[in-house]
Amino acid sequence: MTDRNEEEQAPDRIADEANSAPVENTEDTTATQTPAAEAPEADAPEVEAATEAASADPETPPEEAADSEDAAAAEVADEAVAEDTDTGDTAANDSEPAGAMIFAAAASGDEEGGYDDSAETEAEAEAEAEAEADDATGVDEVDSEAAAAAASENDTADQAPEEEKTPAPRVPFAEFGLPPQLEQGIADLGFEFCTPIQAETLPHSLSGYDVTGQAQTGTGKTAAFLISIISHQLENPPEEEPENGRPRALIIAPTRELALQIAADAEGLTQHLPWMNVVSVVGGMDFERQRKILESEIVDILVATPGRLIDFVTRGKVNLRKVEQVVLDEADRMLSMGFIPDVRRIIRQTPPKHKRQTLL
Repeated sequence: MTDRNEEEQAPDRIADEANSAPVENTEDTTATQTPAAEAPEADAPEVEAATEAASADPETPPEEAADSEDAAAAEVADEAVAEDTDTGDTAANDSEPAGAMIFAAAASGDEEGGYDDSAETEAEAEAEAEAEADDATGVDEVDSEAAAAAASENDTADQAPEEEKTPAPRVPFAEFGLPPQLEQGIADLGFEFCTPIQAETLPHSLSGYDVTGQAQTGTGKTAAFLISIISHQLENPPEEEPENGRPRALIIAPTRELALQIAADAEGLTQHLPWMNVVSVVGGMDFERQRKILESEIVDILVATPGRLIDFVTRGKVNLRKVEQVVLDEADRMLSMGFIPDVRRIIRQTPPKHKRQTLL
């Protein structure tokens, strides 16, 4: 009787040991410890089918039925272990947090292509790039609008009618009350009205004041100081009989060409004053001829370059003690050419400043 009971209890004990005994698996210990009740639901029909098959056969002994149930349960457990091993579920142990298992499953899914966060990262990067591009575009649009507004303002300012400047009234030479011979000489040269520099300087220079004028070439500076010199000599005849080589007016120019041009202009203005003598002494021309003129003629206006004038002053052929007016034409050019020491030496030979008029 005892043996019979042991034989009937043996299948139950074997089934309990099969369910409780761990399956050794170095790759995945978590899957082997999973109770049979936690096996995938997909395997439940197989267990039910095996149970129904065992109960449906009335001829099957109870022992064999129990053995069949135990074998079916063991087969289901083995299949569950095999499926867990194939899917690569490698949880460490039961004590590992559920979160770690989730991350492990997510990593496994990434490896198998189930989930790829790189696509999301790329999408986020593209979205950020688009946002930055939109911001930059907005800034560019703002800058473009500001530039367009500024350009529009400039165009408006350019298109705005400029205030019409009232032209300076034209001043005729006749207004200055010049000597008739001088007015005739000016008219013969074809001049009736003053240039701006002449209109500005003549009222002062004709009154005996020192004048400094600055204007571009060809604006009539030379005629302005020549008119002042000629007018002064006509209105103020010398008290004593002039001597040869003693000019009343001295004009210093930096170059020979300029000096000769000034002398030609002076002769044109004095064409109705035959007794007024204009002499030029410049370098690069016949020294002896110039010396003879200085020795034999009265000089009213002397036009000279610094070097040649110093030569004649040193030789005693020119005496500047009676000079009443000194003109430095192109003074800035003489400064750049290094003539200032020579000019100072010449000026020291003339009367004191309060006894002569200086025009620049």
